[in-house]
Parts: sequence; C-alpha cells; structure tokens
Amino acid sequence: GSGRIHHRKECPAVNQSCQLCDKKGHFAIVCRSNKPNNAAVLERGENTSACIGIVAASPSSLKKATVIAYIQGVRAEALIDTGSSLSFIDESYFNLLRLKK
Repeated sequence: GSGRIHHRKECPAVNQSCQLCDKKGHFAIVCRSNKPNNAAVLERGENTSACIGIVAASPSSLKKATVIAYIQGVRAEALIDTGSSLSFIDESYFNLLRLKK
C-alpha cells in the first residue's frame, strides 16, 4: 500500500480501501487503475499515526518502483508490487537462470 518494501502482514493498507478504484489492499498513491490521479488525496491507515496529504501526478508520468535484485547471482531489475503476495519472472529470465519447471 505505501510503496515501501514490507511484508504483507505488516502492510498498513491491508484492510484499507483505495479512494480511486475502491479495491482493498492499497492506497490511491500506488493505485494501478486507469483512473486519473490528479487530485490531492488524504489517506489514513489503521496502523498509521498521522494523516499525510499527498498530491500525485497522472499514472502515465509516474516512474516505476524498481530495485536491483540478484537471483542465484544473476542481476535483474525487479518491479516492486506491494499489492501482490506472489512474485513473477518472465520466461526469458527463467531460462537464463536454468530453473526446473
């Protein structure tokens, strides 16, 4: 929900609803819906101690949240998805790692 790295059970947005798409599990600032996000958004999570006013740009101008990760010693640029409890790699990276299916 917040865009920072954390375990799902520690996520402050786990039981919160997005003010853009109305889905649970993330805040509007990290929403991936196609709805424009040009207005100021005020979020208050159950586990947060203060309200934070956030003004966000439209999704097309936002940078992707990525980190450099190493899987079995092979460097990769990983997209952070705080709304997912699963991680995925594409087939070409899978083949590069020579993993078994």
